[in-house]
Amino acid sequence: MTVSWVDGILFSIGLAFCTDLTILPVFLSNFTDSKVVISLIPAVTTLGITLPQLLSAHYIESLPRKKPITTLIGVGMRLPWLFLSLFALFLADGNNTLNIVLFFVFYAMFTVTWGLILPPWLDIMGKIVPMPKRG
Repeated sequence: MTVSWVDGILFSIGLAFCTDLTILPVFLSNFTDSKVVISLIPAVTTLGITLPQLLSAHYIESLPRKKPITTLIGVGMRLPWLFLSLFALFLADGNNTLNIVLFFVFYAMFTVTWGLILPPWLDIMGKIVPMPKRG
């Protein structure tokens, strides 16, 4: 139980340092001057979070237990950041086109898994937070 709270707190703090409207565009501007490419970041965020929810909600709703799928997707949600940080440390000095492609692949993996995790996570939150405490 404590691990999930710590994970949630650390994840929220981590997201504050990699926002799609400030930090990530500056990071991507190291590889390109194209405003079109940089402006794809919020589009990838929006599509990556909303579209998977529409496609997966019916399947996830039918699952008797939501925690196993939430844990599995949660691990998959964190791995792209590990790959992106390793890429930034070791590979970012090379080919700019490859850097841009890898950035968008890893970021899209993150946003899609974020979209996939929202329905089961919200279902779990709806079951554990009493009705009078909801906001």
